[in-house]
Amino acid sequence: DALWTGLKTGIPGLGRHGPPLAARLPNTLNIGFPGVLGSAGLARSTAIAASTGSACDDGQERPSSVWTPQGIEAEVALGAVRLSVGTHTTQADITQAVGALVRAWQDAQEAA
Repeated sequence: DALWTGLKTGIPGLGRHGPPLAARLPNTLNIGFPGVLGSAGLARSTAIAASTGSACDDGQERPSSVWTPQGIEAEVALGAVRLSVGTHTTQADITQAVGALVRAWQDAQEAA
C-alpha cells in the first residue's frame, strides 16, 4: 500500500491493474505508466528489479495476455509494470523505489 500511495502521488494518471485490494496478493502491485511503455520506464531505472509482463509472458513487446482480456486497453497494458516486495523490504526500500520509478517515468515521458 505504501508503494502504491507513493507512486500515485508522484505519477499523475497512474493506473493500478488487478482485483480490489482485498482480493489481491498483498506483496504484488501491477501499475500502468500513463503515456509510457513499461519497458521504457524500467530501462531508465537501474535501481529497480521489476517486470513488464506476467510470469508466463514470453518477453515480447505487446499487450499482456492477462490484461487485455480483462478490458484494459492495449496502450495502457503496454505501460504495465509488475512490482513485488518481500519480507525483508523496508520502508526505506519503498521510498527509494518510489523515487526511482517516478524519475524513470518522467525521463521516459521527456524522451517520448
